Amino acid sequence: MNDYTDAWERLKHPDDNNASVRFTENGKTYLFSHSRSGKEWHLAELSGGIPSLPGIGRAMTQALTPKVLRSGSWQRFYEVLIPFTEGGRNYLFAHSSQDNRWFISELSASWNGSSELKNGNWARFYGRVVTFAEGDRNYLLAHSRQDYRWFISDLSLSWNGSDEIRNGNWGTYCDSLLAFSRDGQNYVFGHVGSTGWWSIARLTRDWDGHRSVKDGRSPLSAMASLPEF
Repeated sequence: MNDYTDAWERLKHPDDNNASVRFTENGKTYLFSHSRSGKEWHLAELSGGIPSLPGIGRAMTQALTPKVLRSGSWQRFYEVLIPFTEGGRNYLFAHSSQDNRWFISELSASWNGSSELKNGNWARFYGRVVTFAEGDRNYLLAHSRQDYRWFISDLSLSWNGSDEIRNGNWGTYCDSLLAFSRDGQNYVFGHVGSTGWWSIARLTRDWDGHRSVKDGRSPLSAMASLPEF
């Protein structure tokens, strides 16, 4: 196999590659994937004019046959990869449990995988991170298993990584956090696997971390469909 094919064979194994993000640039879709094994990263093009196969949609065909553009490795594994856009350009927020390091970089087809715009280290690892937008600004909701701390912050190129808009401590750790939109409003779904407790809250930059739209207890796993409301 050539280098690209060999890289994609490693890319396909979900046990090794635990973090990936997709982004669009100039009408093409790309996948940036990062592996715990060897701390490798791969940047692949998913849309390149590949013909559709009979009975398989074009998007699925492209996803099955990517073109790996470049690969490399980092010094640590970044469990959290969050893409965001600002000024019409794509950027990446990454966070690692190894020394709690974070960085913000560009995210493009020409990114070399090493240049960073901002970086730092936090006092704890935030294993659950979601983003949402209000107007033309992006925000971050992060949650840590250590003392169950959470915070809401700006997510932009001007953010220093330490300024927070809201923060607090919950009574337990939410194994799952999912941000979604409905009727023009942002919401966050939280689920605690050990107890089955779940909650849906309106998500804004000024959310106090407690007000909810609905909550309850369910035997369903965190991967169950969101409750209707």
